Amino acid sequence: MTLQAHSPKPTDDDSTPSITSFLGVLAGAAQQAKNVVEGIEDAFEVMPADIGIGVGIDLVNAQAHIRTAGRLIAHAADSLAVAR
Repeated sequence: MTLQAHSPKPTDDDSTPSITSFLGVLAGAAQQAKNVVEGIEDAFEVMPADIGIGVGIDLVNAQAHIRTAGRLIAHAADSLAVAR
């Protein structure tokens, strides 16, 4: 799977992206992390019983890491918003 990088557009005529644009991209990234976690939950619901336990363990670990990533992204956004 290939993830596409976001290219935030400046919100005004300045060529430098604004904090608002940056916060918007962070919010989108946090939402994507949440969507991936939900997708893994959906995968568990349809996972065949004869799939090896290693697959389930890998998915649980991936889900935990993605949840952590989402929390860290949200925390970074919150820290920036408070600092403004």
